[in-house]
Amino acid sequence: MRTTMPPYESMVSIVPEGASAEARVTHFNVTAEEARWSEMRATVTGRRDLSVRQGRYAKLEVGGMLMMTDTQMEQASNLDVIIQARGDVLIAGLGLGLIVLPIARKRDVARVTVVEHSPGVIDLVEAPLRQHLTSRVSRKLAVVPGDIFKWRPEQPGRQFDTIYFDIWADYGTHAKEAVALRRAFARYLRKDGWIGAWKAR
Repeated sequence: MRTTMPPYESMVSIVPEGASAEARVTHFNVTAEEARWSEMRATVTGRRDLSVRQGRYAKLEVGGMLMMTDTQMEQASNLDVIIQARGDVLIAGLGLGLIVLPIARKRDVARVTVVEHSPGVIDLVEAPLRQHLTSRVSRKLAVVPGDIFKWRPEQPGRQFDTIYFDIWADYGTHAKEAVALRRAFARYLRKDGWIGAWKAR
């Protein structure tokens, strides 16, 4: 099995540890013993997403709550949008930038607009991401402060080819919100576009 699932990169080498406003990025190690226990737990429960391989990872906390990591669960549960992303892309939630990098680098992606509610997350993550991108790819990216439940495109008639919502810390609490957001943004999706949400079908 590969160390990382393409097309992801380790965010440890991209986003440094730090704190800003209500947000914090830290790095942590998963030992060989911890990895064995996670594999056993995944086998017993049937939850393959609980399995974490040995290595060093990044995590993002907002308001003291764990929002995301760059572990294998995050990689697998966000893979659909990376495959589907094309044209003009809207993403709700910057997170660690795990999905932003491969999406922005796709040749058939023209623009990526990321709406992020937390100023602290923007302070910690946007600049390192841009430093890791070529200037050509960086120009595709716009990080916009805002609450996706209230934010709407300023440009009249603006539509997107790809829309993705990734704003939740916990699976199981967001199903109704994901449905509501899909309905609210359906008018901003081109006829042949794709819309999705983290861990929601």
